[in-house]
Amino acid sequence: MALTSVGPCCAKSVKSNDHSCFSISWKADRLLKMFLQQVQNETETELAQELWDLVKVALDGDSRTGAAFPDSLEDARRVLEIGTAVNSVPNRVRPIEWLEENGRCLDNIRPGLSTIKQAGRGAFATRKIQQGHVIAPMPLVHVRKHHMDIYDTQDLEEYDGYVWWDGKQILTNYAFGHPESSLLLFPYSPVVNYVNHNATRCNAQLRWSTLPNHNSDWLERSPDDLDSEDHAGLIMELVATRKIEPGEEVFLDYGDEWEEAWTDYVENEWEPDPKEKNYASAAELNQHLEWLENTDEFPRERDNVMTVCFAGKFRKKVGNTDNGPMYEWEHFDGMYNDADVAWPCEIIERVAEGDYYNAIDRMESIDPIRTTYTAVLDRDDDPPCVVTGIPRSAIRYFDKQYSSDLCLRTVFRHELGLPDSMVPPAWRDIEE
Repeated sequence: MALTSVGPCCAKSVKSNDHSCFSISWKADRLLKMFLQQVQNETETELAQELWDLVKVALDGDSRTGAAFPDSLEDARRVLEIGTAVNSVPNRVRPIEWLEENGRCLDNIRPGLSTIKQAGRGAFATRKIQQGHVIAPMPLVHVRKHHMDIYDTQDLEEYDGYVWWDGKQILTNYAFGHPESSLLLFPYSPVVNYVNHNATRCNAQLRWSTLPNHNSDWLERSPDDLDSEDHAGLIMELVATRKIEPGEEVFLDYGDEWEEAWTDYVENEWEPDPKEKNYASAAELNQHLEWLENTDEFPRERDNVMTVCFAGKFRKKVGNTDNGPMYEWEHFDGMYNDADVAWPCEIIERVAEGDYYNAIDRMESIDPIRTTYTAVLDRDDDPPCVVTGIPRSAIRYFDKQYSSDLCLRTVFRHELGLPDSMVPPAWRDIEE
């Protein structure tokens, strides 16, 4: 009995346009078929060989398609019969014994809403996992702690201008480290970054892998020496410390230092930096179906969010304005799941039932469901236009780029604790 393993080409996304393995293989198959038709399948003639050499030279500028082509003209007919995709992955079928020795399951855990308050999402078992079994492999990218530092300046053009330390990158929260080492290890296996901390309910632990791709000799090299390696070479494994039932959340113990830092962060009731005192995330604002401020009322300090209007059909023109033609908003099925009809917009007018205009002090009593809006849409390369009659449900807040709560400089940043037993002496380059 044998199982089919996924080849490197088909690991690419189907949605990656003409760079997907399917479009590459289709192109290579088509060119190969056209070639054989041109030489009328007479691949042993001198003319066929000359044409083959010419095609190979022409494909030098298309490395992906060229790599999918067979190496020699003699193999052309055979490769066309099985397809270039199959030919490019000769070891696509492996026996069970090989997979058990060299492979690891990547679908033992799935993401879901964590059972821990404030934790967001967590990782949950998809099947029963026995004690001592590998939950997931964790290949690692190694970086240095100082690579996580963020610096800022008042003038990017001034070479000698004043520069200050301004926090750490969010990647810090997902990397494993140790107080005595300058190394950080970031795991990039699916779902493993969703595993949360819980010292009392911990059901998993880390260990170094025995897979052949794990370079165990790197454990004997200093962080300075590992800087010369520009590729991943270390693998950890997440291992069950007891039997884990299907649907059970998987927990790690991040270590005492991490837990103390988090407890201090929560107990001191974190508040944003004074310059961020009016900060409110898009997710927080969208929880309340309230009336929206127009341009004049929108607080200028809250520059981390933008309003986005869902408006996709512009069929009923109702007039012209200084901001462009005005259309009446129309609903269509599925519009709220269609990113192509979501436009950044500026609210310029609010219309509600009843005589309330300019009665801002009475806005709380106005039903936002019966309130509609007029907005100017910023439609990328198309001229802006005005849409009227937009219901509140068709307007959402979105965080501007690098302005979500994850990007605030003052929020919690701390590496995950790498067990002391896993940190070799060669990595301990920091004195406490």
